[in-house]
Amino acid sequence: RCIAYHTIENRSEQLPSHVANHLNNWVAGCDICQDVCPWNQRFAKPTDVAEFEPYPGNVAPKLKDLANLSDEEWNQQFPASALRRIKPTMWRRNAATALANQGE
Repeated sequence: RCIAYHTIENRSEQLPSHVANHLNNWVAGCDICQDVCPWNQRFAKPTDVAEFEPYPGNVAPKLKDLANLSDEEWNQQFPASALRRIKPTMWRRNAATALANQGE
């Protein structure tokens, strides 16, 4: 039932309905565990290290754009990213599922 597992590791064509119905806007992993972790709440601090910043153009993308991202656009947008663990087909599946949950 872990959203991060299903959006990153689940290679099925479709997500199980019990996961898909609770996906919200998550396309790649989720931050729920990070948000509730007592360690993070106590010790985590924001950083201004540039290497930790997202690539330009990857901040708050539109789900519709993500659902229609071609393999070539995927390679250009995420050239050296941990997101490469997710395959482009999975990316589109996740974004399309999130869109469907919003009624789009």
